Amino acid sequence: MVLPDKAAADFRALPKVDQQHALRVYRNIVAQGDADADLRAAALLHDIGKHPGVGISQRTVRVLLARWPRLLVALASTRWLPRRWRDGLSRLLNHAATGADRAAALGCTPATVAIIRASHDADGLAAVRRLQDADDES
Repeated sequence: MVLPDKAAADFRALPKVDQQHALRVYRNIVAQGDADADLRAAALLHDIGKHPGVGISQRTVRVLLARWPRLLVALASTRWLPRRWRDGLSRLLNHAATGADRAAALGCTPATVAIIRASHDADGLAAVRRLQDADDES
């Protein structure tokens, strides 16, 4: 079993497109011969903090403005955009920490939680870098 029961239920509740993405990341890790159970669990849950509330428009803006992180943060707090849209962007920008907290509450190991929390850190540990590489490939 890769995920605790509660975490598996949350995974199954994700939109199908996000389940498919997570499974591609998981398969990339398995294909590399990585047997780290915590890394495999993190692969399945690394984006769980995006739900609910992050839509395609926020994801698109994040990709388009990736080189300007301060602008993304400013957009998440600007008053001229609808509150629901700002909340989704804020959730997207903070999804690693939110997802890690959620994974902990769902019974994941501290190592899995740490990998998820650091999943967007540029100077992450080896397991985090392997997750980032597998995520970039998918």
